[in-house]
Amino acid sequence: MYRCIESLVQQTYENLDIILVDDCSTDDSYEKCIEWKQKDDRIRVYKSDKNRGPGNARNIGLSHAKLEEDGFVAFVDSDDYVHPQYFELMHALSEKHDAEVVWVDVVNTHEAQGFHFNEHSLDEYTEEVYSAKEVLLREDWRVMYSMTWGKLYKKVLWRNVRFPDNCRYFEDGATVFMALYPARRIVKTDLKLYYYYYSENSETRSSISEEKCRCGLITCTNKLEFYEKNHEQELLEMAYVGYVNIILKNIGRSKYCENAKVLRAEMKQLYKKNYMRVVRNKSLPFMQRMKYIVYRICPDAQDAYIRVKSRIRRS
Repeated sequence: MYRCIESLVQQTYENLDIILVDDCSTDDSYEKCIEWKQKDDRIRVYKSDKNRGPGNARNIGLSHAKLEEDGFVAFVDSDDYVHPQYFELMHALSEKHDAEVVWVDVVNTHEAQGFHFNEHSLDEYTEEVYSAKEVLLREDWRVMYSMTWGKLYKKVLWRNVRFPDNCRYFEDGATVFMALYPARRIVKTDLKLYYYYYSENSETRSSISEEKCRCGLITCTNKLEFYEKNHEQELLEMAYVGYVNIILKNIGRSKYCENAKVLRAEMKQLYKKNYMRVVRNKSLPFMQRMKYIVYRICPDAQDAYIRVKSRIRRS
């Protein structure tokens, strides 16, 4: 947390309103936030009445972010930190392209790594401008565009968007797409400005549970309902790709859950009900669509396929 707050107060872009939300931490985090507030009058501190997860904490922050005003909003997780030019360069890219969202690249960090940065210039890196639909149709970008962090948003995009109360895990995947959807222009750059603390012991990755499996489904069903309501057929069909992939993952993960047999049977039924939506999706390569027929016969094949791909990438 200390390194996160320090990276915010040391930004070269100084016109910031820094909102810290304590989600009923069991250590001295709240007291440390108060100490920071006393040192920097840009900081405001709020505390949740009950531990409800990161989505609720972000909702509290949004409720105090003066979204009715013009300006920008960004999210930084407490374990992470940002480059000193994070807001300066993202704001410059938004102004340059009249963009509602700027999306930067990420550096995976580990605890042993230092807190050192090189100065960046926009001339050194590439940037591309997309419509929201172009971004949301990219299945290969789905995991990263779903993250709240690493992006600067115009405030207007969040005025009617909040994180779900029924989703303690993967809540960003259930929400961020709705904030991106109205954007006319999204700038994507390979500037590495967001430092993500990669820990195998993080709450999301540390263990597999039925709750996590069901939260993964919520991220997808939220998209299906949203795109259907907005008559976005192309986006709806692509959302089904993510949906059946999550179902397949849940089939593999179910064996580690307490209610393994029942959960696995339920996930297999869900896959049987939905996989043909992907097989019929002609925007996907033929061989990719055929894989889903194989998975219908042997759903565990997907897990084996992913493991083999991971080994090849590491070798």
